[in-house]
Amino acid sequence: MPGEQPFQGIAALTVAAYRTVYLTSARRLLAGERAADLADDHRARLDAAFDALERAVAGLRAG
Repeated sequence: MPGEQPFQGIAALTVAAYRTVYLTSARRLLAGERAADLADDHRARLDAAFDALERAVAGLRAG
């Protein structure tokens, strides 16, 4: 369908942003860090990733 591709791209970027943050935290856990010690950083990285995604999507709407 025409016009559907931007939404697929946004969905792919959303999954990639979450996956990147998740994998970083998973690696830290596997390296022996305690979940409680990295929880705040995990949330901050999620916030930063989704803030960047929001700015990118806003740019698509404006353009």
